[in-house]
Amino acid sequence: MLIRSQNKKYLVSTNNITFYVMDSEVICFGISGIEDSDYIILGHYETEAKAMKVLDMIQEVYEEYKITCTFLTGFTGHRAIVESNDIRVNGFEELIKSFKKNMVFQMPEDLEVEV
Repeated sequence: MLIRSQNKKYLVSTNNITFYVMDSEVICFGISGIEDSDYIILGHYETEAKAMKVLDMIQEVYEEYKITCTFLTGFTGHRAIVESNDIRVNGFEELIKSFKKNMVFQMPEDLEVEV
């Protein structure tokens, strides 16, 4: 899964990085190749409570992403068997659209976060 920073300047993979809240900022670190730094600020919020809410949002989206990955892995194998018998699976394109939606989390603006 990818996360796009609030200022849209960074697109970060969730692989092997850590997210945390420091004061009112959501920060990730463990990133290699970022200009003289091992961390970036993904978003800045008015309060620490809002930053914590955004961290909760990232967790929820990541959980959905992992469940979708697991489901689609099993579904694609089943789909090949079903289609070989000339039976079409309804809803496959909707599943792909839903999966794409969960692939990138856009950090919300401060005004979009309600605590």
